[in-house]
Amino acid sequence: NHWTPISFRNNTEEKELYQKFQKIICVSDIVKKNLDTLYNTHNKTSIIYNPIDRNHIINLSKINTSAFPKSPSRKRIITLGSLIEIKGYDRLLRIAKILKNIHHINFELLILGEGKLRKTFENFIKLNGLCNHVYLVGYINNPYPYILNSDIYVCSSYGEGYNTAITESLILGKAIVSTNCSGVKEQLGDNCEYGICTPNTEEGLLEGIIKMLDYNTQKYYENRARERGKIFNLENSMNEIYKIIN
Repeated sequence: NHWTPISFRNNTEEKELYQKFQKIICVSDIVKKNLDTLYNTHNKTSIIYNPIDRNHIINLSKINTSAFPKSPSRKRIITLGSLIEIKGYDRLLRIAKILKNIHHINFELLILGEGKLRKTFENFIKLNGLCNHVYLVGYINNPYPYILNSDIYVCSSYGEGYNTAITESLILGKAIVSTNCSGVKEQLGDNCEYGICTPNTEEGLLEGIIKMLDYNTQKYYENRARERGKIFNLENSMNEIYKIIN
């Protein structure tokens, strides 16, 4: 997802600029590897994950919201992000249709975010009889109570740099299913130790979601997520930043 050509005339110009920096910080291992491969920046790059204030997230998640009260008989799937192509909500909506019509699963999908594809998604939801299953909630300033009050967090993206919402969901002890984007295996483990990382395909994502809808699988990954979430510490991240500045 190399978007920087909008800012440079060619790759040579971009490479020359990167060589002028003393230090380049990458948000994930894959971002670092790709940058080093493209522009030979091996001696300049380091990885620092996005700083996360774990305690702040936990405290915000406890603020009560009654906007979407959860039915105990329904599985709630949640995702956060702009309504744009890269987030993969087109395939997530198709998966929702399959869960309803073929697998007859009692679920609801909350999509928190705004974007240019809202009208397209609204039409798909209406045309496919998903109005009682999929909700375009819009932008929410504090999404953490919604995450806490859900069963599964899903990242359906075609590409990411580093999905902060996955880290936030780990902190809140949520079972997570994500397509294999940049940074996901660093969050969920190389072998799905802390969540299910699926192939970056519609079929793979569907299979991962169905697997996570199993009660025992979900509870297992909730426990693993709580364990993983403890490693995200704001003080440690900031210390790494201060070292570079100093």
